[in-house]
Amino acid sequence: MKKLLFDLGANDGCSIRKFATILEDFDQYEVHSFEPGAVGNSTEMKDTLKKYSNVIFHPHPVSDRAAPVLFFDHTTYSAASTMWAPKAFDTQRSGDCGSDVSAPVDHTPHTSVNLSGFIQETIKDEPIAELIVKMDIEGEEYRVIPKMIKDEVFKHITTLYLEWHPEWAPSDFDQKSAVEQIKKQNPKIVIDATWNALGY
Repeated sequence: MKKLLFDLGANDGCSIRKFATILEDFDQYEVHSFEPGAVGNSTEMKDTLKKYSNVIFHPHPVSDRAAPVLFFDHTTYSAASTMWAPKAFDTQRSGDCGSDVSAPVDHTPHTSVNLSGFIQETIKDEPIAELIVKMDIEGEEYRVIPKMIKDEVFKHITTLYLEWHPEWAPSDFDQKSAVEQIKKQNPKIVIDATWNALGY
């Protein structure tokens, strides 16, 4: 039976390296890792991809649709890079992209991947032993998660690791209700909202 891992917001490969550490059977997973920013082309990422042959790298952002988009690539602090406009243009902090780090931000054109459709196409009709989704997409979760709920994708997912970005949540998004809908769709899903791979 197939084991799948979707790494959304891969940064410099730190999530891949963390999963390789915490999952004893990591090499048995088909890993799809997404990072549209310049950091996805970093030496750290390239070295990580050379080390783990089971990782398929996608230099694209994920969203609720497949469409031309702008990615706001923070040139100094890659963790702040985003395609979520409320974060990209947030000036409440001292830096850029809603961060405390000031640096130029490149506006890079990309084509987003419809995450729901991608997961469904990857699964097809194959039996799945494990399906892990790690989501740290800097605000874009507020488009992605409702679409995944609508498309009933969560019924396939065994574990969801995510980082919410509540300071940029839409006013009509109810996080508690979203979690309840996910668990209603899949009562067995494990949701861990404490994900952090920095330092790996």
